Amino acid sequence: MGVIYLIRHGETEWNSQGRIQGHTDIGLSEIGHSQAVSTAKRLENIKFDAAYSSDLTRTKDTAKVILGNSSTPLQATETLREYNKGVFEGLTFEEYSQKYPDLYKASLVNDLDFSPTDGESARQVSDRMATFSDEIKSKHDSDTVLVVGHGGAL
Repeated sequence: MGVIYLIRHGETEWNSQGRIQGHTDIGLSEIGHSQAVSTAKRLENIKFDAAYSSDLTRTKDTAKVILGNSSTPLQATETLREYNKGVFEGLTFEEYSQKYPDLYKASLVNDLDFSPTDGESARQVSDRMATFSDEIKSKHDSDTVLVVGHGGAL
């Protein structure tokens, strides 16, 4: 049985502002880069046989810092993306509760099939992550694998 390291990307400016990112491609802030460096130091003695991240800049950059000068190639995939938050992306929780009050109320109910306009549901994200997990387990049965993703999706 292998080992899989699940890492959330470092902080972005939108994280610090309380903005919903979803699929919006936001890079790391200075703090986020420092967090990636700290994580890299903690994992520096681990040899990764494989490395995956979502295809969004914040996860790819976090993974690249962790991998450092390693020869392990980084495989970026849409499958590891954060929830697609649709019309909520770019807004703070306060802003979207005011702009989309009905959707906001619906989002508070624990409904796996709720999705914001132009977004995806928790069930869709869960299915996507389960597919990725099954693929990783079958491809890397006894490997040490780095996976850099998003807090909501992981």
